[in-house]
Amino acid sequence: MIAIGTRGTLSTLKPYLDRMEFVLMPPDTVVENRRPRAGEPALIPTVKESDQRAVWPGVIGVLPGNGAHTRLLVMTGRHTAALVSF
Repeated sequence: MIAIGTRGTLSTLKPYLDRMEFVLMPPDTVVENRRPRAGEPALIPTVKESDQRAVWPGVIGVLPGNGAHTRLLVMTGRHTAALVSF
């Protein structure tokens, strides 16, 4: 299964999202690293490079599904079109 959306639109998948080490935080402009290793940031923010360009963080993860041999591909971000085109 593939799930693409913002944190709010994927709320029905909360049990899956709660297992992830990286999560998109409200209002979808910062990714939290729940277990940062030494030297890793705990938060990954949006970066405004200029008036015309910004880099928005997102999360792509593959999680175990409910059934045997199943997986769930989760792609979360404020701009989901950017995740799909990636």
